[in-house]
Amino acid sequence: MKAHKHQLLATSALATAAMAIPGVAAAEMMKPTLSLGGFFYHDTHFASQDMDKDKSSVLHHIDSEVHFKLGAELDNGLKIGGRIELEGLNSGGDDIDETRLDLSGAWGMVRLGTTNSGRYGDTWSVWGPNVAHGVSSGVTTEWLVMPGGTGGFAFRKPLGSANVDVSNDDPAITYFTPRFNGFRLSLTHRPEIQDTGGKNIGSSGSDETANYTNALDGSVQYSGDVGGMKVALLLGGATADAPGVMDDYKIVNGGATLGAHGFKIGGHVADVEDEMNKGSGTAYNVGASYGQGPWAVSATFHDGEVSHKVPSGTPPGAKPNYGDGPAAAEMSVWALGTSYTLGPGVRVLASYQNAEVTVNPVVGDSTSNEGSAFTLGLAVNF
Repeated sequence: MKAHKHQLLATSALATAAMAIPGVAAAEMMKPTLSLGGFFYHDTHFASQDMDKDKSSVLHHIDSEVHFKLGAELDNGLKIGGRIELEGLNSGGDDIDETRLDLSGAWGMVRLGTTNSGRYGDTWSVWGPNVAHGVSSGVTTEWLVMPGGTGGFAFRKPLGSANVDVSNDDPAITYFTPRFNGFRLSLTHRPEIQDTGGKNIGSSGSDETANYTNALDGSVQYSGDVGGMKVALLLGGATADAPGVMDDYKIVNGGATLGAHGFKIGGHVADVEDEMNKGSGTAYNVGASYGQGPWAVSATFHDGEVSHKVPSGTPPGAKPNYGDGPAAAEMSVWALGTSYTLGPGVRVLASYQNAEVTVNPVVGDSTSNEGSAFTLGLAVNF
């Protein structure tokens, strides 16, 4: 009983001290709230391509997530936000994609968690407008057979996407400044790169002799109205330390979008130096859209290429070992799309895509695939 009494007295003392600090007592009484959100997308592709590999010409693709969203504003002015993303795919078990916590105030915002860099997220503000199915985001690979081991290059890599990143949701800290005259800066630090896809890494950390480490991402973004036109601008870059004598990882990217009276045009370009994993390359996308009322239409184009340096120590005339990819490859995709909004958060989509992938091995003949697809989709955001 004496021990319990001492604990009670200590607890009372702490509570009294907390109440003496402005905002603390109120903050303790206001727990963050939890709400649900997410999306469900269903696409049906009617595809035709050179490398069919007995693949069906009619394909269904589903992408869905449930988002657990946190939110609160404390009396001391601190705002708390966050999101935990639960994958809705039937993969045999629950799978968490991203998880993050945001702390913000007049001084800006700090983001903690397993999530993308601030630069990567801001890049979507200067994307080539597309109202249906994207051409620079991995959607094409839902129906297109990727030849020559290029499948791993289709997402966050310069062959299949201009929105590039050294990591996929490794633990990070990001700081966003407040906006000044439309401008905002971001800076992200990820000490260990394991491309975890939202999974927390072990306490042993990343192997510095086999992985990139100490990744830094930065960007400056502008969003505002100029002469009655909505304008978004972005310039960003990233670097990460490479093991041994290999060159460090580097990204430089930038883009712009302009919009007025229902019209929107934009584009984005990224250049990557990645000697260690997926190779170096450049990718860009451009697009234009128009929408009035429930209807919208768009035309977009993507082009990306990737190549490896010949590994040191390769004997003359021998086939170099490039790991999981080709010596060089190029991918181009163009699309026409339309969407109709049935109601808040519900859209019907239709698009036509044409894509071509060409692989150029150092030894052997070139391999390529070309195809097209007409796609119908339903997009529900809640």
